[in-house]
Amino acid sequence: MSPHRTSGSETRPRRPVFRHGLTILGMVVLWAPAAWAYGLLSDFLRERDYFSGNYLLSDTLTLLPWAFPALLLLPVVRAVGYRKRDVLFCFLPMVNWVFTVRICWRVAGLPYVDWPPRWDGNVKGASGRRRVGSGFDRSSA
Repeated sequence: MSPHRTSGSETRPRRPVFRHGLTILGMVVLWAPAAWAYGLLSDFLRERDYFSGNYLLSDTLTLLPWAFPALLLLPVVRAVGYRKRDVLFCFLPMVNWVFTVRICWRVAGLPYVDWPPRWDGNVKGASGRRRVGSGFDRSSA
């Protein structure tokens, strides 16, 4: 048996170069259609002179394509340790890129999990849980 094969339930992390490539591909799949639709919509509104006096409405309509990455990430975020409401980070400038890079990085590493489990204060009996790798112990706090 070669050292690169895994059997059954054994999982090995992907090589970093391959994982970086999958992360970049995920970012392109998420953001390229949104940027293209944003360009089309803003050009359309500018050419037709729709909402010329109402900048709030025209700027809000041009933000509509940025919902595309949020909709694509919605079914995935639970599998990589985030809550569904965390997808709203896709609407914050600059934070959206950091958030989607982290999501794509974690998806590229699945099924191997290399992040600490998320502590949720709403879960009954979760006060004694330890976070892996952070050195933070909830039971001593």
